[in-house]
Amino acid sequence: MGSVDILDPPADDIAAFITARADELEAAAKAATPGPWTSGGGPYVGAKGHGIIVQARYVEDATHITLNDPDCALGLVRFMRAIADAVSEPAPAGVLGGHDDYGRGCADGAMSATRAAALWLAEIWDSHPDFKAAWKP
Repeated sequence: MGSVDILDPPADDIAAFITARADELEAAAKAATPGPWTSGGGPYVGAKGHGIIVQARYVEDATHITLNDPDCALGLVRFMRAIADAVSEPAPAGVLGGHDDYGRGCADGAMSATRAAALWLAEIWDSHPDFKAAWKP
């Protein structure tokens, strides 16, 4: 991971960005045809009780769509919210000399890992207009 000041970017900014992406993903997953989705190795994606819901041009596209069904997306939303929550919790006094490095209440190593996870997660959306260059790990 690149060198980033432990106070920059602020944890609340990156947590808000991740939460906003989680909100978008959750809304799309809940609006989609319920899963589980299957492709059966062909270009069609189906959902139990709904028949074929997508005809992909290529088998690989159908496989990719199937692997990103609403249940999978909602699992990712739970993970995203857990990371955002972990970097948003207040740190106890004296952690890393008063700087929490996004670990917020964890041991130093866990803090760095939590902060790194938040930065890597945010980087998924590095082309999003709200993504900040300072978040690049």
